Amino acid sequence: MLVSDSVPLLRPDVFVTPSGGGTVHVRSSRGTDLIAAPGIATWLDRLAPFLDGTRTVDQLVGGLDEKRRAVVLRVLRLLDAHGLLDERSATGPDPRAAAHARMRVLLLGDPEHTRAQAD
Repeated sequence: MLVSDSVPLLRPDVFVTPSGGGTVHVRSSRGTDLIAAPGIATWLDRLAPFLDGTRTVDQLVGGLDEKRRAVVLRVLRLLDAHGLLDERSATGPDPRAAAHARMRVLLLGDPEHTRAQAD
């Protein structure tokens, strides 16, 4: 759920294709969705470069009039509802990095050499 201090990141596997009438097909590793909201293609085109995980929701809508602010928030909610946004914490590590805090490596070969590499 997006809140004002959320830092949305458009997932790197997301591709947006306008499908006419202002609607878009959104393709990702999760499949293809049609988002049928009037004018969303234009808004996504404008907004996507800013969904790079460096701005909070407040920063994205700051300075916009109420009408535009409402539209941007609606687009963000639609993207989030379709699972197309990742959340970057404004403070702390990237959640994807935290998920892999400890990695294991399998070394194959001569025990004398692999033991030295493991240390």
